[in-house]
Amino acid sequence: MENANQNSVVIKLSKDAGIKKEENLYVYVVDQSGKILEKTPFKDLQASLKSTKNDLMGQNKLYIAQAIPKQLSGKTNERVLLQAGAYQVVKSLVGNSITVNSIPGKVLKPWIPGNCLITGNISNTITLDGNEVTVPVCNARVHLMEVETEFLFHKFPLIYRWIPDWVIVEISKRINEILKDSPVPDPVGPISVSGKINIPLQSLNMKSSLQRTLKMRALPQLPQDIINGIKSSSLDTIRQTFADNHLLLHPYICLWPIFWPWLYECDEDNIAYTDSNGHFEYWENTTTEDGPLNIYTWVEVQINGQWVTVYNPAIPCNTLWNYSCGSPININLNDSRIPPCVSVPIQGDIVWVKRIGNGTSIRNLSMSPADPSKPSLFADARGLTNSVGLEGGKYVSPFSGSFPLYIQFGDGFPSAAVSHFRWKYHRITDADLQDVNEPFILQEGPLAKSYTYQVKDNQGNDVFFSGNFKLDEDVKVNDITIKIYKIPHVDASIDTGIATAEWNQDTVSINVDALSLQNGLYEFVLELCDSTGKVINNFGNNVFQVDSFLPSPPNPASVSANNVDHNYVVWNGIQEAGFRFLIRIDNDPTTCSIYNAQILNYDGTIVSSDTQCGFAQYKPPKTGDTVLLHFTARQPHRFGMFSYYVNRGNSGNVYSNVSQVPEPINFRYAQGIWISYQYDPLLSDLLGGCDKAAFAETLDVYAYHTDGTNRIGNYDSDAVAAFAVEPES
Repeated sequence: MENANQNSVVIKLSKDAGIKKEENLYVYVVDQSGKILEKTPFKDLQASLKSTKNDLMGQNKLYIAQAIPKQLSGKTNERVLLQAGAYQVVKSLVGNSITVNSIPGKVLKPWIPGNCLITGNISNTITLDGNEVTVPVCNARVHLMEVETEFLFHKFPLIYRWIPDWVIVEISKRINEILKDSPVPDPVGPISVSGKINIPLQSLNMKSSLQRTLKMRALPQLPQDIINGIKSSSLDTIRQTFADNHLLLHPYICLWPIFWPWLYECDEDNIAYTDSNGHFEYWENTTTEDGPLNIYTWVEVQINGQWVTVYNPAIPCNTLWNYSCGSPININLNDSRIPPCVSVPIQGDIVWVKRIGNGTSIRNLSMSPADPSKPSLFADARGLTNSVGLEGGKYVSPFSGSFPLYIQFGDGFPSAAVSHFRWKYHRITDADLQDVNEPFILQEGPLAKSYTYQVKDNQGNDVFFSGNFKLDEDVKVNDITIKIYKIPHVDASIDTGIATAEWNQDTVSINVDALSLQNGLYEFVLELCDSTGKVINNFGNNVFQVDSFLPSPPNPASVSANNVDHNYVVWNGIQEAGFRFLIRIDNDPTTCSIYNAQILNYDGTIVSSDTQCGFAQYKPPKTGDTVLLHFTARQPHRFGMFSYYVNRGNSGNVYSNVSQVPEPINFRYAQGIWISYQYDPLLSDLLGGCDKAAFAETLDVYAYHTDGTNRIGNYDSDAVAAFAVEPES
């Protein structure tokens, strides 16, 4: 089908970009492996690429650089471009063009003096189907702030810029205490405070004395003249020492957040947005600056339609002091809330049903009781997943909490016949997998798709905003009002009416609140509709797709769901009428307890460790005596595993057991209570070479449950107990 996204992209150089000679300047399109896919020269300040908008929406990168010398032409790749000083272009498409306002002098001189390029990349490490992957964060809102230290204004006759005397005295006193109590080694040598340098200071989290000790050991060593200045009895000398050496002293001051409001001032310069590679940039005019740039960044990401702060570390400890223009500010997050970035549209009449949350592929749900390709500890594994990585990756995990279902529509939708979608679901078995007959429930509730867009402000600068496009609509079917949901176009500008609008191609199609559902096995069905709510079931075959689990590229990332497992597809005669999957819901946490240990003497007597002093006495010799250990580890449907350890003094582990929690019917009655486990190791094995000893018992129960993104640790339980044994006196 004809689509506006298929038009070639044009790269335009602004007249203010400082380009006087362009005959040797090229645009390079590079794929994610570093291979150069296209090389196009500039003519009349623009370069017309063969690559389309769809080609550039993915992981492909754009660089501007001079022509690579002939002697390197056979070895040209991304690395060579970077060595040549290539400039990476942010892919801010307006229609099918990208305007580059300025390029750094390392690409082609002369260029506009007084401009500083602030650039960087945002990435995120998440767990996807049990494996850690690092992916770019697209459409992130990067706040670029300039930090000033008040130390440098100690001579200004403005009282509101004056650091109080008591703050200066208190900081110098605390630094002196560090220098006196523990001389700090210098692992990397002294840091020069002259020239253009970057000193990134890491965020400190003083939750324990050990962490404080580790941070103090990493502090830079101070030269003797600075130490003398800090120890001076003259307040003016101490102030001057702080002003002259503040770059070296920031790591020390990071130890005491209470003083930061007196010492630092921070103003937001601008906001930049990341492209599909997680890359951002902003040009800062430095002609009016009264000193070097000190740059601090914090980051927001749209999660469920709301801007959420995902990176906001302490300002003085994470400022790049004396920022060197053009040097990358690379931030790697570890936030499972951030969905993977998908910018590449797919072509055709395709509905790719992707994942639950950010960590579980729909294909990683068991669709049949027993599947050799999906091993489980359960005889009936329907609706379970392996994404939490427990039990060797077996399919043991049910779902709980709240989670979204992500799908991606191809550019063949919406069409004249199919413009909307909806989910319906019902419970088909109870918690014990006994069949139930419950009717379908239609999806309800609001749903929106977030987007960002770019406009010019009154001064002609690019500024960004965000919005939400409403997907849900109310329609009447047989005099009953129901919800149906719009299928978004791959091009956000069509739905929003804003030419610069962009959005993630992944669409949250439903938000499931599992906590409101009864335990059991559920069937979810995705249906396609027209604008009146009529379900369409004659749109062809191989429409519904799932993850291919093949390296992509060169393989396609999705494949026909029917070719993977015919149970995925709902049929109407010979045509696909919907997509279905099974999911097991379980909202019960684990529980556990440890009970008193008992000594079983060789003569048949039993002694409890529940004594006034905590000792159980055994009858020598200890040969043949055993210790009876009791504990309970429960989860009503065995969705959990336990680890039980007995440690002797400081000798370490002397007994352990790790296993899946048992069936409730395996509980036994002992000590007046129902317990699930009872072990009787030899007393001699526990005591080893000791005649008497104290023991610690630790029990941890780990829930198998997941919300599709993370294992639900709130369903875990633990217990600790202790006992001691000694010979009879």
